[in-house]
Amino acid sequence: MGSLINGNIYRFPACEELNRVIHHDILHKQSPIPDYSGEKDAAQSLERELRRALPAKIVVGRVRRPVGHWFARYESDPSTATEVVAETYPLAISRLAVLCSSRIED
Repeated sequence: MGSLINGNIYRFPACEELNRVIHHDILHKQSPIPDYSGEKDAAQSLERELRRALPAKIVVGRVRRPVGHWFARYESDPSTATEVVAETYPLAISRLAVLCSSRIED
């Protein structure tokens, strides 16, 4: 995970670098790179890909505080869930994709 993104993925911004890593390094696609971290439709497509590829439950929703933020969680079991929080839904699901990249089944 650390080698995919330089920096703290929990604070990583929506950007072309994040989209490129998801598209090429995680999903192994070569087509034009969607704006996974910035556009809702692309993020929904990424979420569907993750749901198909990951062996456990993915939960996405809004947090109570700070108002307007989103969370994305991968639940392998209650004691080892992986969760991220972001300002937007696309950024939350994108951060989760990077964190769970080593668990994705081809």
